[in-house]
Amino acid sequence: NNNVNPGATTWAARIRDRQGTAAFVGKNENNNIPKVSQSIGALEIPMAASAVGATLNNEDARQYNFGFNSNLAQDLGECMRTACDNLIEQTVFFGDAAVGFKGFLNYDGITVTNAANGASGSSTWTTKTAEEMIKDVNTGITKVWTDSKGVFLPNTVYIPLEQYSLLNNTPFALNAQVAFSSALTFLKTNNMYSNRRGGELEIIPIRYLKGAGVGGADRMVIQDRSKKNQGMPFPMPYTVQAPVPVPLGAEFYSEQKHGSYFISQKLSTLYVDGI
Repeated sequence: NNNVNPGATTWAARIRDRQGTAAFVGKNENNNIPKVSQSIGALEIPMAASAVGATLNNEDARQYNFGFNSNLAQDLGECMRTACDNLIEQTVFFGDAAVGFKGFLNYDGITVTNAANGASGSSTWTTKTAEEMIKDVNTGITKVWTDSKGVFLPNTVYIPLEQYSLLNNTPFALNAQVAFSSALTFLKTNNMYSNRRGGELEIIPIRYLKGAGVGGADRMVIQDRSKKNQGMPFPMPYTVQAPVPVPLGAEFYSEQKHGSYFISQKLSTLYVDGI
């Protein structure tokens, strides 16, 4: 969310709860017209400014241009941009207790379940068939849907790189007459989300999910991904300041400001460990 004042140190993610239902006139208790009400809560999301800098020496710039035929100031600027992007990636996935940031990989209050054992007696996908891997994903999607009484229906599944490769490389067929496809291809359109909403399930590999679960288990994250359910305030994007002259060179600085990743509707997300 970029619509945040950059001077703020915290941001409130509003959560609205509405109550009440209409009734037939003269047919409800005491023949009263029912009233509606609502309550509004908020998650207080901390935000923090970050910065990075670089020093450019005139002689270094000349030698760099001679040796690499490239502009050192420009390349250092790209390095600073990458450094700021890396900070965002790190804090979104892992959080940072020093500034009160929470991470996507282990967010407080999210239900954690374990994948079922397959015919091999193990829950890990390296020992499972295509059918068993597909069932693990569909079981997780169904759990979010039923636990939330149908309010949330996951449209996105995040898995480690190895498990994504297993889905992609493991052939699957319903019967001998059906052409073989991968378990990944089949799963994208054969799940509760696709059945109810008609869209394709998004399956995204994330390297940080390897070992992210309890006891170092590989973790799958199943989520109804929507700006209503998750977010991150980002009031000030990466901004480069004017160079500051120093003897025989210059210093460059850039800054940005963003807040913690947050999950405002915790039933929208499920962690499945042991895949």
